[in-house]
Amino acid sequence: MSIRYGILKAGEFTRDENAMSMPPLVTFILERMDQQNLSQIELSRRARVPNSTLDRLLSGTVQEPKPSVLFKIAKPLGVSYKRLMVLSGYPIDEPDTEENQDRRLLELAGAFPWLTATIEDMAHLSPEDREAILAYIETIHRRNQRSPR
Repeated sequence: MSIRYGILKAGEFTRDENAMSMPPLVTFILERMDQQNLSQIELSRRARVPNSTLDRLLSGTVQEPKPSVLFKIAKPLGVSYKRLMVLSGYPIDEPDTEENQDRRLLELAGAFPWLTATIEDMAHLSPEDREAILAYIETIHRRNQRSPR
């Protein structure tokens, strides 16, 4: 028997065996909030994400959460950004080689001039963290290419 979590009101949830099936990401986040004794309001504050955004995410209204929101809530939940991305259904590959990561960063630097300084700051990061940042920047770049401002 699997235990599901039901949302009572903003910042509160309870175990409810009869709660309607929720996406794996929502169940996971609610379990982590429970383990860390975090209310929705407190998670919102720590992650610097509007409570209304978390409310939509936790109610299952948002089918494909923004990577930026997942990135912000990962640390307060005590989990990796990659894990939240996988639970959200985003494809995550193993980290690219350092050489390929550098090539991808240089390609993106043409679209985002500010990225040049960031590349130097990323040298101390693990390959997994560099990959997560690269994937996020590439997502933004693709979105900007589809709908120019």
